Amino acid sequence: MREWSETIALPHGAQLVFREKTWRYFGDYNKIVISVQILLPAAGSQSQDFPGELFGPGRDMRVYDVTTLEQMAVASDKLVEVRRALVENFLETSLKYLMTESFIKKLLLKKTPNKSI
Repeated sequence: MREWSETIALPHGAQLVFREKTWRYFGDYNKIVISVQILLPAAGSQSQDFPGELFGPGRDMRVYDVTTLEQMAVASDKLVEVRRALVENFLETSLKYLMTESFIKKLLLKKTPNKSI
């Protein structure tokens, strides 16, 4: 199994994290699996728009799953190329949305039921 990770800092203080777990499943064929997560800022760096109980003192970074990128039947000599293409495609289609303040607010509303933000 191969592992790789990359972190991209977003303007609102969150971090976008890509973690790859790739394995060979048959001969020279590999399955690339990249989990995409967002880490929300620790206490003291949050926006005024978010309630203190979500980012209060003593709270760790909060990790939320965004999606999983997958590609099967990748030859070993194409792993880096295909991984780069998967991540670039995700960034091209989703980064603009993930960078907005409203994304964080919507994510928190979705992940913290019975809370008003």
